Amino acid sequence: SAGYSPPEQYESDGHQGAWTDIYALSALCYRAITGDVPMEAPRRQSQLLRTRTDPLPKLAEAGREGYSRTFLEAVDRGLRVIEAERPQSLDDWLPRLEKARPVVADSELTEASRPPSPATVRRRATWLVAGSLVVTGLVWVAMQQSAGDRFRDCPECPEMVVVPAGSYRMGSPSYEQGRHEHEGPVREVTIAGPFAIGRYEVTVAEFERFVNETGYSAGSSCWTYEGGETKDRTGRGWRNPGFAQSGGHPVACVNWNDAQAYVAWLSRKTDEEYRLPSESEWEYAARAGTATARYWGEGESGQCRHGNGGDASVKERYWDWPWTVASCRDGHVHTAPAGSFGANGWELHDMLGNVWEWTEDCWNVSYAERHRTAAWEYGDCRRRTLRGGSWSYGPSGLRAAIRVGDSTDDRGNNYGFRVARTLAP
Repeated sequence: SAGYSPPEQYESDGHQGAWTDIYALSALCYRAITGDVPMEAPRRQSQLLRTRTDPLPKLAEAGREGYSRTFLEAVDRGLRVIEAERPQSLDDWLPRLEKARPVVADSELTEASRPPSPATVRRRATWLVAGSLVVTGLVWVAMQQSAGDRFRDCPECPEMVVVPAGSYRMGSPSYEQGRHEHEGPVREVTIAGPFAIGRYEVTVAEFERFVNETGYSAGSSCWTYEGGETKDRTGRGWRNPGFAQSGGHPVACVNWNDAQAYVAWLSRKTDEEYRLPSESEWEYAARAGTATARYWGEGESGQCRHGNGGDASVKERYWDWPWTVASCRDGHVHTAPAGSFGANGWELHDMLGNVWEWTEDCWNVSYAERHRTAAWEYGDCRRRTLRGGSWSYGPSGLRAAIRVGDSTDDRGNNYGFRVARTLAP
């Protein structure tokens, strides 16, 4: 689960052992002491690589009333990102906990409140560890059983779907039609725990509620194709992207910063951790257990039945349209109301087509250096990654592996997003 899993559980070939469980138990202690779930291990790992400083505050350095420094140091050590720096066995870790004592003077203790003997501490700690592992297992099973559940955290919040943990092959093979080099190399990815993702792309009405409540300004210009030219046009924006939309259409003309402002507002509103999905999470959710180029199959022929992409009606509307489109008609020149097309196997709509979807990740030109499933927080972070294609793209652009990068400041009338949410353990 996010915050409780060490880095090795996010890697398909991660070396796991007792030190893995010690990390999880230390995370439980951290939550009990501070009330906060520790930062996800891959994010800590990424920041350590960039800044050489662990962003997770050390308990022993901050000090916590009622806890001895020895105890806090034991928890800190169990939460080390590098597995070799953690205790390698319970026999190594538990004696450190035994040395802990309440931070009060002996003169203040009654007989009943005196600390137990080391043998008693060891026995209780052993039972605590065993009990915690059982509870963790039961929680994990319960979370697995909840995959597919839908929920809203507030009446005006996006509808969310719980996506199960699992593994898949990310990227496109060399023989896939329409493939680009930056979609590889293909790699095995493990999603260590369930997470939630929007059933639909964020709609105009949902984004409008955010703007009305916060007074947020989403700019006064947007990139559009008009008069045979693509340019950043003043007067275009999410309220007027260059075509008619209702409240049920996916919001367009939003950039990465706009999406970040929206998820931050949702987080404050609900006291839950809303965010953009990582690339790995996005593709995993889009594939929904499939390994084909599209969740409806390998070929291009089914595009107009399953997704809103560039089609014959786009070519008719824009006679000088320079890009390849499908020969069929899906009934929409521009965006379609969210959910107009059938869902994938996990009840997620419009994962391919309608609008490109911003993800959390910095842009990188290949997966060659990617070793984790959390968002890529290094690379060209002035640009972020979009996934899924849009109403303006033909069949080669509506594939599970398609990805492009653009500036965090750029708004396009085929750019939108959907939200993700970290699930509490």
